[in-house]
Amino acid sequence: PGPNFSAHNITASKVSNKVALAWAVDHGVGGGADEGYLDFSTDAGLTWEGPTQLDPPAAFGGDTVTSYYITSMFPWYDRQDKFHLVANLQPCGTDDTIRAVPSQIWHYCQDNNPKWDLIHVATADSFAPGAVLGYNAAFACRPSIGQDDDGDLFVTWEQFDSMNYEPLTNRLRADIFASASSDGGLTWHKATKLTDAGSQSMRFPSVIDLAVEGSPSTDTMLDRKSVV
Repeated sequence: PGPNFSAHNITASKVSNKVALAWAVDHGVGGGADEGYLDFSTDAGLTWEGPTQLDPPAAFGGDTVTSYYITSMFPWYDRQDKFHLVANLQPCGTDDTIRAVPSQIWHYCQDNNPKWDLIHVATADSFAPGAVLGYNAAFACRPSIGQDDDGDLFVTWEQFDSMNYEPLTNRLRADIFASASSDGGLTWHKATKLTDAGSQSMRFPSVIDLAVEGSPSTDTMLDRKSVV
């Protein structure tokens, strides 16, 4: 559907016939703020309500226009059939060749009050000389969301290290970060860095959709009290 498809994600409920489509429209450098859109279906995708523009929060305190990015807009339904979205937002006018800071990770739930809640602000005081972000990247980006069988929410994302870069390309290396919420996304724990990039780059995380408690050796997000 219009307006333009630029970068899109789709999700389906596990307990009903609800489907949600989310996408960002990229206007390019100098083209103004990138917008975010949602579309919903209640009959497993046979018919759709039509696209609705999702206004972003005032992520940067009104100092600059807030822009979605093509790595934003990760939609998801929880096991209570509530719709959630996590997105990375950045100041309007930055692109992937510029150190797009601060970059912010936000959570949206239409059943919450307020609907938008800030998860994390990623910034840096200094950068390695000549270092740049890679193509199609913001300083903190590509968030994903899931939950455990207690109803706690978890969000992961990639975030670049301003002083760690690949010398052959001058591109910054990234780590994986995570945060958790035990109140449906109204408040979030302080972000935790889960990886140590070193001479590599840790990218493209995707948190498990539903972490079910198992044996002590089960690899889940359930150790949140000590880690996240």
